[in-house]
Amino acid sequence: MPTRHPGAKRRRPRTTGARARSPAALAALPDEALLEAVQRQTFRFFWEGADPASALAPDRRSLRTPGAEELVAIGGSGFAVMALIVAAERGWVARAAVLERLSRMLDALGRATCYHGVYPHFMRGASGATVAVFRKDDGGDLVETSFLCMGLLCARQYFAGATPEEAALRARITALWEDVEWSWYTQGGRQVLYWHWSPNNGWALDHEIRGWNECLVTYVLAAAAPRYPIDASTITATRSGATSSTARPTTGSSCPWGRNSPARCSSRTTLFAVSIPAGSRTATPTTGNRTCGTCASTGRTAWPTLSITPATAPIAGA
Repeated sequence: MPTRHPGAKRRRPRTTGARARSPAALAALPDEALLEAVQRQTFRFFWEGADPASALAPDRRSLRTPGAEELVAIGGSGFAVMALIVAAERGWVARAAVLERLSRMLDALGRATCYHGVYPHFMRGASGATVAVFRKDDGGDLVETSFLCMGLLCARQYFAGATPEEAALRARITALWEDVEWSWYTQGGRQVLYWHWSPNNGWALDHEIRGWNECLVTYVLAAAAPRYPIDASTITATRSGATSSTARPTTGSSCPWGRNSPARCSSRTTLFAVSIPAGSRTATPTTGNRTCGTCASTGRTAWPTLSITPATAPIAGA
């Protein structure tokens, strides 16, 4: 291995083209430049901070113990894939380099322990062994797996070229996506998805997936799955009978996936001055949805019906 001269300057990685900025300097940037800087720095975290053994995303990076083995995060790895797509599109790193990185990530996922096709929240990058979040959370995590699938399906769509490398990538992603047994996580056909299952503890956590929050993508993917889908009526059932305390609706509509309470119903139809095109304070409630008593008493209406058709063919380019 060539030896670098002690006085030579270390080259900055050619992958990002970004330079470090102070928080004050970032805050002073125009909107477009600020977005560019944030996107580049996000990419750098996933590109430069990736687990060296698997290329998957770390749960976090610590400056205090930089040499210590850190946990690989399955959901975070889905976010990493999204960042890689942005980098390839913006030309921050070569398309071939992103393909190579994704291939390494898929290699690691292929050797990892999964539970009816579902990955754990945390795992070891080198071995693929599950790392328990706590004693009974030592198996599949359906929501984290959803975030992973979301990123991989976007990569499958983006890398739609005719080269052998891109075709192989799409085929590998398709195989992983089709192996996820979403229907298993209904506990035998109940009209709700469950967050965890473990071969050691079964359904002991009994954690239903509900709430108007990041978990929504789990239902979308589960209903659209090509091999082990849930019935789309499960989504309607969870919307109508939800009891989660995590929902935070921000429009003048009923509160799907969350408890319908005055504290969580809002008459706003904007968030941070951005219009939210869902629901209306004057329109007739959408057929098939329920309006909670609080919303009805204030003239609010139900959200539009969510229609999901399970996939019958792979995404174009797969």
